[in-house]
Amino acid sequence: LPNKVMALKNGTIAGAALDVYATEPLPVQSELLMLPNVILTPHVAADSREGENRASLMVAKDVDRVLQGKKPKNSV
Repeated sequence: LPNKVMALKNGTIAGAALDVYATEPLPVQSELLMLPNVILTPHVAADSREGENRASLMVAKDVDRVLQGKKPKNSV
């Protein structure tokens, strides 16, 4: 992470949006918290009714595709 912080500070990386960290929760002394070109969200930022509905619909559509003998659009 120190190399990424340096790259964010010197402009090699223009910006970053992060929701997963090496240590969770992110330590309060993390330099990432002070960088204006970094957006940090909790790992559960998409945990909402709307997000769950979209994810459920996406999974249902992929199950339907598999049952039709097609490849799923979103595989892990």
